[in-house]
Amino acid sequence: MLIQHVLRHYVYDFYHGNPPAWYNLLVPIGLVFGTLMLISLVYLFLKRIFVERVKFISVLSDYFILVLLMLITIAGLSEIVFQSPAALEKSVVQLDAFFNKLFIFQPVDIPHNPFFLLHYTLVLILLAYIPFSKIIHFVGIFFSPTLAMNDDVRENRYTDERTTRLTI
Repeated sequence: MLIQHVLRHYVYDFYHGNPPAWYNLLVPIGLVFGTLMLISLVYLFLKRIFVERVKFISVLSDYFILVLLMLITIAGLSEIVFQSPAALEKSVVQLDAFFNKLFIFQPVDIPHNPFFLLHYTLVLILLAYIPFSKIIHFVGIFFSPTLAMNDDVRENRYTDERTTRLTI
């Protein structure tokens, strides 16, 4: 979903507000992936409630993050579903202006779209919550020492001289 948003804003800015015809295909694609994300999150939430093994190891923060992600997804999908195409186009123009000015530290008024305000507020809550939750562990993927290690244990097997004398 994030890739779809980034691609949408990039294309809109690259073509200076006049996107190509294939640009309109991104909205249904975002709708499909958003729906799949919501279904997956509901499945994980129900699994935490009904599977005893998972329920035993779950804590309140696990439920909170799933509910928060579901609310973000619902708010994002409601932007697409409950707005007319003209209102959605106007919202996209306002959002592009808002984020472009935000990135160069010249902020403008935030768009007054209630769906966007809810979605954006929930995303900011998620970003503020990440450093204090279990989700911060995803950062370890990028800083894992095993990424820099050679995977050649069979070719260059370490043997200690003292242990080789014992096996003879």
